Amino acid sequence: MFAEVARLENVPPGTMKAVEVEGVRCCWRTLRGEVYAVRNTCPGSVAPLSLGAFTPPVVVCPWHNEAFDVRTGKRADGLDGPGLDVLPIALHDGVIKLAINTVSTGADRAAQRP
Repeated sequence: MFAEVARLENVPPGTMKAVEVEGVRCCWRTLRGEVYAVRNTCPGSVAPLSLGAFTPPVVVCPWHNEAFDVRTGKRADGLDGPGLDVLPIALHDGVIKLAINTVSTGADRAAQRP
């Protein structure tokens, strides 16, 4: 089930926004006209990623300096470790919707593939 979080025209390019949807902390970002969303916690801690540095497409954990690509959830710092949970996005009539009650999209499983 998708939950509405914002209208696309109200989101400046290259920004990140934290929201809580149905009790789940998420953050989403716009990047070159595309929208990407992840759970708003670093997989190595409870640090909110929305407080970290964002140099598109990479977000950096404010506590551990772990870096992740928001498009894929994969580590962007060359280190081993779990990736981010990327959330499905739906855009309909200019409205951004997130599917928050999902299992991991595979960013962490993709890192484990041979």
